[in-house]
Amino acid sequence: MKEKVEIVRPSPEISKLQDEVIAKLSKLLPNSIVESIGSMAVPISGKSEIDVMIVSNNVIDDSRLISQRDYRQQRFVDGVSYLLTKRNGIRIDLQIFPAGHKMIEIHRKILRKLKENPKLRESYEEFKKSIDGLSRDDYKKKKSKWIESNILGK
Repeated sequence: MKEKVEIVRPSPEISKLQDEVIAKLSKLLPNSIVESIGSMAVPISGKSEIDVMIVSNNVIDDSRLISQRDYRQQRFVDGVSYLLTKRNGIRIDLQIFPAGHKMIEIHRKILRKLKENPKLRESYEEFKKSIDGLSRDDYKKKKSKWIESNILGK
């Protein structure tokens, strides 16, 4: 059975864990930039998970170092490394991008627009609630389409 997405409100528990994860990764990778991305970085309702973007000058070495901790290497796609762990039942997804990768600024733009525009933020939150219960793949497809149409203007 495919895992279903459950939309949750931001919580102090997730916020505290997010701060801890960012601090630990920043200390572990002092030559990389570690940033919170995703719903909990805004914060708005979303999946009960923490998404972290790492901008790295050495994706392979950083991935190796992180995977020696309690993160599991998922895959490498187009020079981007994806790692995953769970803490206190909360999923933590890492994306390690090589410096200069086009997705870095796209993630930053999405967050900036959501943080600066309360109406957009509210609209996105309502949209996410409307796709609660979908499979992860269907959720991701619908969310990506909404972001492209409403935030990135594609």
